[in-house]
Amino acid sequence: IPVQTCAARGCQGCRRPVANMPEMLRCSLVLALLGAASAKLHGVFVNGATGNQTAANGLYLATDVKENGHNCFKKEHMELWLCMDSNHRWGVQAGSLRGGDQDLIASTITNAESPMDAGKWEKWSDKKCDWVIDQGVTITPYTPPGAKNFVPPSATVETEDMLLRQTVAMLLMAAFVLGMISLTLATSGDGHIRSYFFKLMSATMTFLIALLWAQAVADLLFQQILPAPIPFGFGLGFPVSPGVKIVASFILFTLSYMALNIFGWKVQFSRARLYVLHTLGAHIAACFGIIAFTTIHHETVFAAWMQFQGPLLDPDAARIFTAFMVVAIAWYTFWVYRAAGIGARKEYLEQPPIKPWPAPVQPPLAAASETPRRPDSCTNFWATAPPAPVIVKKPPGPNWGKFVDTAEDDAAVIILGYLLSQTINYCATGELPGLKMVYTYSSTDIVKFWMIALACVWVTMLIVMCIRSRYGDGGRPGSILNRTLAMTFAWCVYRAATWATSGCLDDNHPLKAAQGAFAITIVAIVVMILADKLLDCMLGRNGSPGLKYMMANFPDNDMSLLERAMRILMNCMGMLVALSWEQAIAFSVETTVMNTEILADHVVISKAVIYLVLGVCMVRPWRRIILPTSEMSEPHIEEIIKHERMQMNRAEDFVPLAMA
Repeated sequence: IPVQTCAARGCQGCRRPVANMPEMLRCSLVLALLGAASAKLHGVFVNGATGNQTAANGLYLATDVKENGHNCFKKEHMELWLCMDSNHRWGVQAGSLRGGDQDLIASTITNAESPMDAGKWEKWSDKKCDWVIDQGVTITPYTPPGAKNFVPPSATVETEDMLLRQTVAMLLMAAFVLGMISLTLATSGDGHIRSYFFKLMSATMTFLIALLWAQAVADLLFQQILPAPIPFGFGLGFPVSPGVKIVASFILFTLSYMALNIFGWKVQFSRARLYVLHTLGAHIAACFGIIAFTTIHHETVFAAWMQFQGPLLDPDAARIFTAFMVVAIAWYTFWVYRAAGIGARKEYLEQPPIKPWPAPVQPPLAAASETPRRPDSCTNFWATAPPAPVIVKKPPGPNWGKFVDTAEDDAAVIILGYLLSQTINYCATGELPGLKMVYTYSSTDIVKFWMIALACVWVTMLIVMCIRSRYGDGGRPGSILNRTLAMTFAWCVYRAATWATSGCLDDNHPLKAAQGAFAITIVAIVVMILADKLLDCMLGRNGSPGLKYMMANFPDNDMSLLERAMRILMNCMGMLVALSWEQAIAFSVETTVMNTEILADHVVISKAVIYLVLGVCMVRPWRRIILPTSEMSEPHIEEIIKHERMQMNRAEDFVPLAMA
């Protein structure tokens, strides 16, 4: 029955309470019935949202908070609200955007009395640049206790507790299993496997540290410093406009790229710090570059494509053209930055710094007469003093520019591989998901596409390898091309695997992230072992003459081709492992912050501080244990293994102190 209020009907009963008391009572009764009817809706369940909108699924409980004249519903354990937006549509919004026009999902009917009357729901599609109907979204009422057809809330709590127990159990099992596997590989009697494992661990830890630090800086900048009102920030509002985000992120990338030359110049007398620079420094610059070029890629493809539309390019072709154009612009940017870095080293950084980090080693006072050697066993090490070590002075100022060049090339191939995989993904799905890797596109043909894409990248990489073996190494361009293709292949594997599992465990994202991290880590270890066995059979270790001849055409000035190839493979696999564990860590940090009262009051700052602390905690063990072994040559690792075996053999002759 259509009902109107007193004001809407033009009723004068409220102004004449004595003369028209029956009319006023009737209006009051109708309003009371409306209030009682609306009070029955204690909450709603949102189900069926997919892709980027999966966070909208869950139970929303009614609150006293009002937006645009209607009571809002808040999601349990998360700062998401179901409320009337500024366009008078029911929509799921973030807490900081409540009541605005930024919706995860929105109703198609305006001015509906409740979410149950909102009709169909729609979501934003980057492919069509418009709102599209999401047929899977359903809204069902939450029945409170005592009502008809009541479902006890303990069932929901029980389900959440079960999911929490599953997540904790998976993390504990993964930590135990991976710990045992890591100890086994770190103490392996095969020098090649031990070397490859430490290279894999080094790449994983450096990329994970870089991801955490870059995410912390980006969150602080784009969610706190720039949008926060003055005096707490610049007052630009949330979300930050794409133009501001492009400028700020590109400044961060440029500063991190410049820091490679500056820090390389300052630590040029410390080879250990130079190794830190060309691994961790390269990955930090790469992560900031990914943040910058992701925004540039997205805005170019979805906003600037109309500038390239014409008789030769229809809208779809124009967007694909702009996607590849960003890759070319990125390559040109690295070429310009490389030339600028070389010019700066020649003009401004040619002389050593006045106060280097650390100071150069002084020449020894006197050389020891006896060459130091390892102790035969732990017993005579403590029983007799070891001979004085020989202090060997290294030539001052190693070629630090070479380490900086390597770091710049590593950052370039990671970003170029990422942009190429983004472009390939756009050609198939029309989406640029970025690092978060959440898809809204689903099709059975996508499986065939990813198989064809991976096969094409792999064949191209093999062709480049054969050309380099036949006509020469090709120098730096050939190396960058080969490594870029390898990194593109790794990014494509990551995207294909993430797409294939995008529909699994949508109701428990932490468990999904933990299982994905565990699975990718196991796959990386298996690939490492299989590659070692393959190389044992083919290259120099029972190698075939044909392959030995092919590999002999590569120069072997600083590093053998075998070691370079395995370093590329371990870098790619380490990046995949780091990306998977970063997602698991992100869910863990978010859960910790949202369920801690003190931290929940400052979500952005708390998450950024936790990310920074986690990265700092990983730096020292990586620097002291993982990095030296990963950069050690295989002959040195073989010597360490021989020494360990000798110690184990002599350990049988040890006499316990109680019997001595």
